[in-house]
Amino acid sequence: MNEIISPAPPPSVCCVVLNWNGWRDTVACLESLRHSSYPHLEIVVVDNGSTDDSARMIRQKDRTVEILEVHSNLGFAGGNNRGIRLALDRG
Repeated sequence: MNEIISPAPPPSVCCVVLNWNGWRDTVACLESLRHSSYPHLEIVVVDNGSTDDSARMIRQKDRTVEILEVHSNLGFAGGNNRGIRLALDRG
């Protein structure tokens, strides 16, 4: 008897986008990510201590994106690690 095995669904993927005083570039990146056809894509923006009102501007341009505001600049690795930690905590 041949057993038919359904393929596993694609895994969930969280794309961490790090922002530091560059909301225009971040918004352009988010627009590009919105064109992805991947079915289980979550996007998290980590605002890494921006001083140019980036978090507000990003929210204004994309009301659906989640923004994790870090109130001091943790550097590239530190900011990304915050976003990765959030994704891992959610499974």
